[in-house]
Amino acid sequence: MKIGQFLLGLLIGFVVTLIGGCLYVELVTSFSFFKDMSFLIKSDLGGKVIAIGSLLNIAVVYLLLNKSYYDVVKGVLIALILLVVISQII
Repeated sequence: MKIGQFLLGLLIGFVVTLIGGCLYVELVTSFSFFKDMSFLIKSDLGGKVIAIGSLLNIAVVYLLLNKSYYDVVKGVLIALILLVVISQII
């Protein structure tokens, strides 16, 4: 396994989840993502935003598997597992 590609996958997983969560909060709810994030965490909505934001990773994994970037996909999947643990803690 190539460590550089694995770390790139981790970064892609976290960034895509951040983008997905931001899009969800901005487009669907009446909150602002960066301004109201502390309120979302205090009201037990932080984990749900992370879970919904991570749905975009499905498309990323699909595209990377079709291009045979297996080490990057491993990083994205580990990032998803870490995000599940983080969302359960929040």
